[in-house]
Order: sequence, then structure tokens, then C-alpha cells
Amino acid sequence: MLNRLLPMATIDSSPTVRAAAVGALGRFILQAELGKFSPMQARQAERVALKLYNNRNEDVRVRCRALEAIANSSRAEVIGMIEESYRDGDSRLRAAALYAMGKTCDERWADAVLHELSSDDPAIRFEALRAAGEIGLEEAVPLIGKLVIDADRQTLEMAIWSLGEIGSGESRRVLEELFKYAEEIEDDSLIEQIEDALASASLFDL
Repeated sequence: MLNRLLPMATIDSSPTVRAAAVGALGRFILQAELGKFSPMQARQAERVALKLYNNRNEDVRVRCRALEAIANSSRAEVIGMIEESYRDGDSRLRAAALYAMGKTCDERWADAVLHELSSDDPAIRFEALRAAGEIGLEEAVPLIGKLVIDADRQTLEMAIWSLGEIGSGESRRVLEELFKYAEEIEDDSLIEQIEDALASASLFDL
């Protein structure tokens, strides 16, 4: 599969295909970091992701997915790439940078994530929610609690997941309030998602 994805990411004529292919390479990069995939083969994926991201003439969608893929790597240059994209004027690159911040699980990004939870851009807020959960950012819980009020379904579901990943006492309190709300409106799907999040949060007590 990796050998099929590499040429699709680099030479396919469709930016949509290139973006999807390089995004999929991120899984191989992550598996190599976890010791579950060949580091030598993963380096091929890393080189492709780096090349696509660093090509300023490449379609921005491809560059976004390339950044998200390489964020799974412990390579030193990843930090600079995230910082560069976060400062970019294109909101799509900024959103990708927030996604990448979460993938690093590094608290150095805490201030940026907290700031973007109040962004006027829904895509930015969504990725900030994801990053807060990936990093386990307890300081984000009050802001997430405010975000869930009148949130759209996609945002609400990401907020629930994020609260479960953070796993603090305050995040569980917010989840329990959301559980009561889900019961009141008889939303079985939402109830199940909240139960899963509470189960994830309970692991922090072990």
C-alpha cells in the first residue's frame, strides 16, 4: 500500500488525489514511530511529505495534508514547519498547523490552542478542539464547556472526544452535564459517544 501511495502523492495530476495520498502516508510514519513499521520505508514517506510541504507552488490542500502527515514524525524540523504554517495567512494552513500541534502531543502549543478555541473560524476552532484533546490540555476545559453551548453537531462531537481525552475532574463534570442533556433529548448516538468519552476519562484514575 505504501508503494502505491508514494507515486499517487507525487505525480498524480489531481491535487485532491495527491492530498489524500500524502495524508494517508501519515499512518505509516506514525506506525514507524511506534515501532510497528519499517523505519526505512517510513523515511520514504517522510521525504515525500517534506518535499510536498516545502514546494510553495504546490496546491495548498496538498501542503496541508503533507504537514499533517509529517507531524507524526519526531523529526526536528517539524516544529519549525508547524510554526511557519500557523503564521501563514491562509486559514487552511493554520488549521493544518493546529492539527499537527495535536499530533506532536507537545504542551509548547498550549497558548496557541487556547487562543484558537475562541477563533471566529469554525475550522480553526474545530482543530483547536482536537489539539486540546491530543495534548490533554486541562486549561482548555472551561473554554470547551462554553463552546458546546449551541454548537453544531460536528463541533459538539469533537468537544466530547476532547473532554474524554483530557480526563480531568472538570472535564468529566462537563461530560456528565452533557450526558443529562443527551438523555433529555433522547439522542442515543450522543449518549453512546459521551459514555465512550467518560470511559476514556476514567482511565486517568487507574
